[in-house]
Amino acid sequence: MSPHLPLVLLAATLLSSCVNFQDVAFKGIENVHVREMTGDRVALTIDAVVDNPNNYRIKLKNPDVDLWLNGQHLGKAVLDSSVTLDKHTVRTYPVHFSTTTNGALGPILLGGLGSLLSGKAELKASGTVVGQVGLLRKRFPFEVTEEVGLQ
Repeated sequence: MSPHLPLVLLAATLLSSCVNFQDVAFKGIENVHVREMTGDRVALTIDAVVDNPNNYRIKLKNPDVDLWLNGQHLGKAVLDSSVTLDKHTVRTYPVHFSTTTNGALGPILLGGLGSLLSGKAELKASGTVVGQVGLLRKRFPFEVTEEVGLQ
């Protein structure tokens, strides 16, 4: 056994106990803006209210998010910009994401003809996102359903 192994184990234990993630809480959304909607791509910005009770900033990355429009699956979403949660705050953050629909948006919209006539549709996003502080990572689940305007 290496003479440095106990020291390394002690350091790892101290670091992990100092940086225990408290759950980040999604409190809701204040606004949804459709930035782009074509037959192949949907790009959105949501203003998400998030509570970070931790005493350190958390960078969000690696989302695994499914998007639905009027109950029909659009595809997997990707973050278009990075999001870093401020420490120990409840704050609204603009979150930019998009999905490639592989040409399915037209039929989805036609299937919800009432949405085209009213100019409104139900958008649902659900999945998980990774919060990272240094080398430590934790996956946080979320689900959002919101009525959005179609332009």
